[in-house]
Amino acid sequence: LDGAPLAASKKILLVYSTDALNTGFEASDDRVTLHKQGTLPVLMQTGVLELEFKNSHAVDLRLDALGFDGLPVEELPVKNEAGALKLRIDTSALKAGPTPFFLLSVR
Repeated sequence: LDGAPLAASKKILLVYSTDALNTGFEASDDRVTLHKQGTLPVLMQTGVLELEFKNSHAVDLRLDALGFDGLPVEELPVKNEAGALKLRIDTSALKAGPTPFFLLSVR
């Protein structure tokens, strides 16, 4: 988000995209033929994202789960080992429910 390379960035948006379908959605097994469009709420598949990379600001970065409005809803733990960030995000364990959006930013 700040235009810097990942290794030097102070603001990084992570998008963990999983399957998302309307409630009651029905389609053929290959999803080519739509039988029912379904309705809200959208149901999002949960999952676990594990990520590791070096960043010169690793000690100062915090990780926030973002709501669909882009605002932080929960701070998540970040491990820093010798300048390498280690993240483990389990979207099924988020207090406000699953989201695909996460922000790493300098405190």
